[in-house]
Amino acid sequence: MPDFDIIVVGAGPAGSYFTSLVEKDFKVLVLDQKKQVGGKACSGLVSRDISKYIPVDGLVESELDSCILYSPDKKIVKLGIKQSTYALDRDRLDSFLVERLASPVKFGVKVDGVEVGENVKVKTNQGEFTSRFLVGCDGANSVVRNNFDQKPMDTVVGLMVMAEEKDLSNSFEVWFDIDFVKDGFLWKIPRGRRVEYGILGTGVKFGLLEDFFKIGRKKCACERRAAPIPTGFHKTYFDRTLLIGDAAAQTKPWSFGGILYGFIGGKYAAPVVTEALQKNKFTEKFLEKYQKGWRSEMKKSINMGMMFREFFQELDNKKIDQVFDVVKKSGLKEIDMDHPFIGLLG
Repeated sequence: MPDFDIIVVGAGPAGSYFTSLVEKDFKVLVLDQKKQVGGKACSGLVSRDISKYIPVDGLVESELDSCILYSPDKKIVKLGIKQSTYALDRDRLDSFLVERLASPVKFGVKVDGVEVGENVKVKTNQGEFTSRFLVGCDGANSVVRNNFDQKPMDTVVGLMVMAEEKDLSNSFEVWFDIDFVKDGFLWKIPRGRRVEYGILGTGVKFGLLEDFFKIGRKKCACERRAAPIPTGFHKTYFDRTLLIGDAAAQTKPWSFGGILYGFIGGKYAAPVVTEALQKNKFTEKFLEKYQKGWRSEMKKSINMGMMFREFFQELDNKKIDQVFDVVKKSGLKEIDMDHPFIGLLG
């Protein structure tokens, strides 16, 4: 008999949230290669809809109700946010999600490979673990995903510097300028007792981020973090296996945020895994309903986001300025944090 019903690889928000939905009925083991919880380079910027999935008391550093966008020629567009936005303490979020689990969570366990046959074998630096089912929540460089030869359509790098400086404003700011980042943007998020500065795109470096915001001149403690972020569709179900979160590229192609989308993935995965274990049905054909489920909720937004990203990658600074002129003339006042293109385009 296998050691566990389910092995979850990855103790980030997607893995921990999924585990919380199934651990009451099954024996679950969570593995994570990090030595301790937290440490992810992630803004933790989410809409109020996060409250549909978890309580956020004690996790919110600031609540933001608008965003300010800057063009290369310093044109400015200020937009309200329909459902307001939380800037979560990402380390505190990860700790909260892990600490509420009853299942064992093993840190410092590096997964070297998996074998899927009559059962699942997970090979690690701490030995071999077996289960009836495998769930890959192990991020952008997912070992589980790579075992099935899947790749995201696009991957960028996100860099952030957290500065211990006070800022109580209620707007986050975003800059577009291809002289600094060709296919992405820079941002500033006020968090009350600290401020987050970031840059996202391909080939980005901390030097660009720090020069743009003059971080070297700040007389306060600063912490650097970096992470790759995937987006775009690929297959997320296989024999005895599902992918959730960044491992499934369940991210927003415009902001590359993934916390809420990972929770949505977990919401659809839990009943499918439960039914598979109860009925001993582990084939791809049976598990396909998971992908159909989560895509029914996210596909339209992700498709529109990928189209926007393709369009944006063709722009130079002059055309970006022209886009700002169009937005200003349109009279647009607010956007939906999670589905901006559905709101804009219908």
